[in-house]
Amino acid sequence: MICDHLDIATPKRLASSYHFDNLKPAQEKVLELCKLTSANHYINAIGGQSLYQHKDFSDAGVKLSFLQPTIQSYTQFGPDFIAGLSILDVLMFNGKAKTSSMVHESPILLN
Repeated sequence: MICDHLDIATPKRLASSYHFDNLKPAQEKVLELCKLTSANHYINAIGGQSLYQHKDFSDAGVKLSFLQPTIQSYTQFGPDFIAGLSILDVLMFNGKAKTSSMVHESPILLN
């Protein structure tokens, strides 16, 4: 697993291992999973900002934050850098140590 390779020690468990209503809208599912896991802080990728409402999370006692990747450009196969590719691309061209540093330096936007 990539998290293990990059020494990211965050505990992981598949959402499918919990019993909840999977037909609910995305925000309701996330809030239900937070309740089931006693989570008080939910961090999502920056692209999900339009999916979640801070007030609803606050009302449920969960802090909502977004991760803003700040991956600097790096040499790829072509002359132009293509941003937004997978972590596998970053690893392939930068190695473990540099990729780990890039990942750990990404700021969390707290709102």
